[in-house]
Amino acid sequence: MFTMDPSFGHLTWYGMGPHENYCDRVAGARLGVYEGTVAEQLTPYLRPQESGNKTGVRWAELRNDEGKGLRIEGSPAVELSVLPYTPEELELADHAYKLPRQTRTVVRVNARQMGVGGDDSWGAHVHPEFTLPADRVYSHRFVLKPIG
Repeated sequence: MFTMDPSFGHLTWYGMGPHENYCDRVAGARLGVYEGTVAEQLTPYLRPQESGNKTGVRWAELRNDEGKGLRIEGSPAVELSVLPYTPEELELADHAYKLPRQTRTVVRVNARQMGVGGDDSWGAHVHPEFTLPADRVYSHRFVLKPIG
């Protein structure tokens, strides 16, 4: 996870989309090139929470209004989340109006994120095939390249 200036607020990615998706919630997503603002990546759940994940991302670009920015290339693919808030800020706010003023772009590049579970409305756990056991070593590769 790293942060960028909030002026880098335009996201384009080649991966699954256009909406947020997770390893166990990807059936409705399609592989393509998508774009939007960083603010638009936050799903407006009743209670703010981690959201906006993208799976199968081959590349993504964050740009400012001048077209300068950063390109992230998966090797071969990564999961990506780009939001105006850190996970901690999202967890601390019990309503959207309690989120802090947007002062940065928060980028998270992951090898894989555990599924979200919740097959029912009373808290079903994540299926075993979508978990990430803690007794294993995980690694991934990606490349960061400046744009402009």
